[in-house]
Amino acid sequence: MRARLCSFVLLCSLAAGCPKGPPKPGEDEFEAASDKIRSGPSGGPTTGKLMLGRGTTESEKQRADRVAQTLKLLDRQLFSGHDEGHSISFTSEFIAYCRHSTTGVAFLINVPQFKRYQDDVRDTLLRAAWAAAVAATDDIKSDGPLQLAVGLRGNMSYGAIAVGLVGEEPTIELGESLYTDPLFPFFASPIAEEAKSEATREAPPEAEAPPAPPVAPVVPKEPPRMQAVALFTKHRDADQVASEILAHAELQGCAATLSEGSARDYFIDIKADGRVQKFSSADLRYEWTDGDSCVQAASKTWRFGKGKPETARVRVGYKSDPLR
Repeated sequence: MRARLCSFVLLCSLAAGCPKGPPKPGEDEFEAASDKIRSGPSGGPTTGKLMLGRGTTESEKQRADRVAQTLKLLDRQLFSGHDEGHSISFTSEFIAYCRHSTTGVAFLINVPQFKRYQDDVRDTLLRAAWAAAVAATDDIKSDGPLQLAVGLRGNMSYGAIAVGLVGEEPTIELGESLYTDPLFPFFASPIAEEAKSEATREAPPEAEAPPAPPVAPVVPKEPPRMQAVALFTKHRDADQVASEILAHAELQGCAATLSEGSARDYFIDIKADGRVQKFSSADLRYEWTDGDSCVQAASKTWRFGKGKPETARVRVGYKSDPLR
C-alpha cells in the first residue's frame, strides 16, 4: 500500500494536470520578472551600447544594466574556458532585472552558459555579483542597512542566491536547482517611494500642458567611494588577481577606515592552491590599526588562480576616483 502511494505521488508530480497549491506572496511577481531575463540581445556585431538591464522604472533599469555590464566585464577577466563544454543558452549576454521595493533591492541575473561555473567558481561569480549590486545601490538613502538579494539563473533554474544586509556577509546558497522562496518578499512588498515618485513622473499627464522650455540636465556629482586596488611586483596573471581584489566586497569595505586621499600598502604571499599564506604591512613604520586588521581578515577569503607560490603588493585607498 505504501509503495503504491509513493508511486501515485511520483506520477502526480510528473503529470501536467496535478493541482498546485496557491502561490506564495510575491511568487507570481517574481516569476514574471524572472521570465523577462530568459532571453536578451544576441551575440555578434552590434552598434551602440547594449541595454542589459530590465525593471519597472528607469532607475531600476539603470541599476540592473550597471550590474550586468560589470559582470560582463569581470567575466572575461576572472574566468577562462568560455568555449569549453558549450551548451545551448537563450542569451549570450548577462541580463539583469532590478526590483526596488520597501523590503529592499533584488537583482535577478541570467548568466550565459551558467553550467560552466561550478563549485568555487560559482561562489566567486556570486560574490562578484553581490559586490556589483552593492555598488549599484550606493545612492539609495535608507534609515538603516539596505536589504539586498542577488539570484543567478541559467536556462531553467537558479543555482546561486545571496541575501543579506549591505555591509555584512550575505547568506549564500549554491546548487543546481535552488528554491527561490528567499527572493519572493522583495516582489511581494510595495514599490519603494523613490520608484513610486519616478513612476508618477513617467506617467503621461491627464491634460495636455504647454511644453516647458528646455532645461539643461543637472548631473549629480558622484560621492567619493572606497577603492582597493592591487599593484603587483610578481604574478603570472596580474589582471585576474586585480579583478578579484576589485570584486571583493569585504576588502572594499575596509577602505572606509582610511581618510580621504590616503592609502596603505601590504604584501601578500599566495600559495600554489590560490590561497593567501602570509599577510603583512609593506611599511613597518606605521602602527598596526583596525583598518590593517580588517584587510588581514578579508585576505583569508581571497581566492586566486592556481600556480606556483608568488608575492603580490596590494594598495588599499580612499579617493574620489578609482586608484590606478
